[in-house]
Amino acid sequence: MKISNTALLSGYFTYAGTPSEADGWTRVTHTPEDEALLQNFYFPEFVNFSLHLVSRYDLLLGKTVSVVLRDGTKVPLRVHGVRLFCMPCSICVYSIKVRFEDLEMDKVTGALGLLRSCCFWDMAQVGGFVDAVIAPVQRVYKALGGTAEPVGDNYTHLVENGNKLKIFQIVTSPDLPADREKRDLVLYSAATVSPLELKAPFSTDPLYYQKLMEEHRLGVFSSWTAMTLLDTVTFLANEVSPFQKDVWLSDYFGKIYVYELFRKSFLYHHNQCFRVGTKSPVVLQDELVSFERHYTFTAISYNFLPCDVAEAIAHGLDVAKEEESLRSIVSQEVTAREEESSGNQEKFLLFLTCMAAGSAVWDITCLLDELINYEETFKVANFGYRIFTILLFILIIIVAWRSVRKKKK
Repeated sequence: MKISNTALLSGYFTYAGTPSEADGWTRVTHTPEDEALLQNFYFPEFVNFSLHLVSRYDLLLGKTVSVVLRDGTKVPLRVHGVRLFCMPCSICVYSIKVRFEDLEMDKVTGALGLLRSCCFWDMAQVGGFVDAVIAPVQRVYKALGGTAEPVGDNYTHLVENGNKLKIFQIVTSPDLPADREKRDLVLYSAATVSPLELKAPFSTDPLYYQKLMEEHRLGVFSSWTAMTLLDTVTFLANEVSPFQKDVWLSDYFGKIYVYELFRKSFLYHHNQCFRVGTKSPVVLQDELVSFERHYTFTAISYNFLPCDVAEAIAHGLDVAKEEESLRSIVSQEVTAREEESSGNQEKFLLFLTCMAAGSAVWDITCLLDELINYEETFKVANFGYRIFTILLFILIIIVAWRSVRKKKK
């Protein structure tokens, strides 16, 4: 079956600085009319985040390159360009827009499988893509403060939260099966970047397939279906109008998907900071609270569909799981340190109390000596001091013991 595929391959890295127009990057601007239009559909705080807290830069390429599959087949694709999303918290998300036109589906999924695997790019297979696209991304990465270099064919420093580029794709074909089950098989193949007919030992387990369809398939209208996984978001349709395609690319990817990638990246980065000890739990907790206050939205749109898409994307990316993991371990560590600090304070207070009690006992025994004169009463002054000191300490212990018992009750 032949398909056409518009795909956005994305990664992220930590940045500092601003892309230079001298290197071909152009700042993407918006008008007040653009903002007013978006506010008809999205909540103002989300529009403000997308348009004012995220700086966008485009690098137009317009090149045709080829990917050589493992069997030697050359698959042509059009590389439109790269967009940078310079976001708060020093997170830079980039997306590479490519287009496959009217090709056999297995060739497209095979090519995408090679393009996204940045941990072992074979230059004989994807060298044209790396030279055309990844080279300028590497340059802007270094210009924005990055220090890592590719190690052989490994470029995972450009994907700080994984070992492959993430894919947001719009797949269309007039030859899609009308039968839902067969159509879902095409959706599964595109979403998992795998051949249409997998053979043993790599054929899909029916239970796993059923689980993905139940938990990650999004179907709202009969004209299209979608699947949101950890590494891919896939929209599948017979055909897509220019308006619908623009909504999916500009809003569902450019705002919603990029926003969820931003959240995922922040949470992943802070989980790593905790585990390697580069930030204290208290600092991480403060930064998490600040992040939630400024960049977490309970809802983003007045309409149900963008909210459903956002929820599905967040579920696919496991954002809630990442957040719960960070919140749990940081909270436990902060509580443990507070308890340890409280225990140390209690020990110090106990020490001061003992010192004060000892001083008080001495003062009282001296006062009693003046009142009854130990030397005359007991014939030996030291005996008087000792007996009253012991009695006073016994009295203090009894009072302390009764106080502890009352607190426990």
